[in-house]
Amino acid sequence: MSCYTHSKRLILLLGVLGVGLSSASSKGAPGAVWWALVAAHRSLVDGVPLFYVDEALNWTAIRCDGKPLSAIVDCHSYEKHSDDYWFYRHALAHPKRTDDPAEAKLFVVGVLNNLIAEVLGYSGWRCCDGERCGEALLDEAERHLASSPWFARHGGTDHVVVASHWNADAVLRPSMRACNLVSFEGRRWAASTWRADRLVLASTYVGHKCAPRSEEHT
Repeated sequence: MSCYTHSKRLILLLGVLGVGLSSASSKGAPGAVWWALVAAHRSLVDGVPLFYVDEALNWTAIRCDGKPLSAIVDCHSYEKHSDDYWFYRHALAHPKRTDDPAEAKLFVVGVLNNLIAEVLGYSGWRCCDGERCGEALLDEAERHLASSPWFARHGGTDHVVVASHWNADAVLRPSMRACNLVSFEGRRWAASTWRADRLVLASTYVGHKCAPRSEEHT
């Protein structure tokens, strides 16, 4: 299968996972606008191929300095780079997720590169999943990907990973560099080792939703 075909599928997948309209609330939204968004969302979902999320790379049980990951996501220094976490959360709940890798056209790699990049480059938190902590988590993920028959099938052209922290180049392992990438804006990590035939999409910071307010006319 061509890289172009994989790229089209990947763009559809990234668009829906990033928007996550299915988790939004319609309360207070103007009817016409809301239903237009719902229609757009359904159209995008219909165009998304089946994708697989490898539960062996599920890091949601990680604790950083004894705190659950859900609490760490709210910390300011990581919050704006937490698209790796939210991308994975939306992938887990997406209607086009399949439990059968043989059916999948795309594979979401749930490794939280941004979290580890934040730990190494700024916060200094000790983040662990059981006995594995920090970069040891990435090393284990690398071993898993490198030995995966689904990864080997297309050499990573149908896999996607998020690495959009400014320090992400310091943590990416070889197999992750063979995946398609959601990256920091304007950067192609380690161009000398990155595959030129992979798709690289710029991410944006994770922000806060605006509080509802009544319309004012002057």
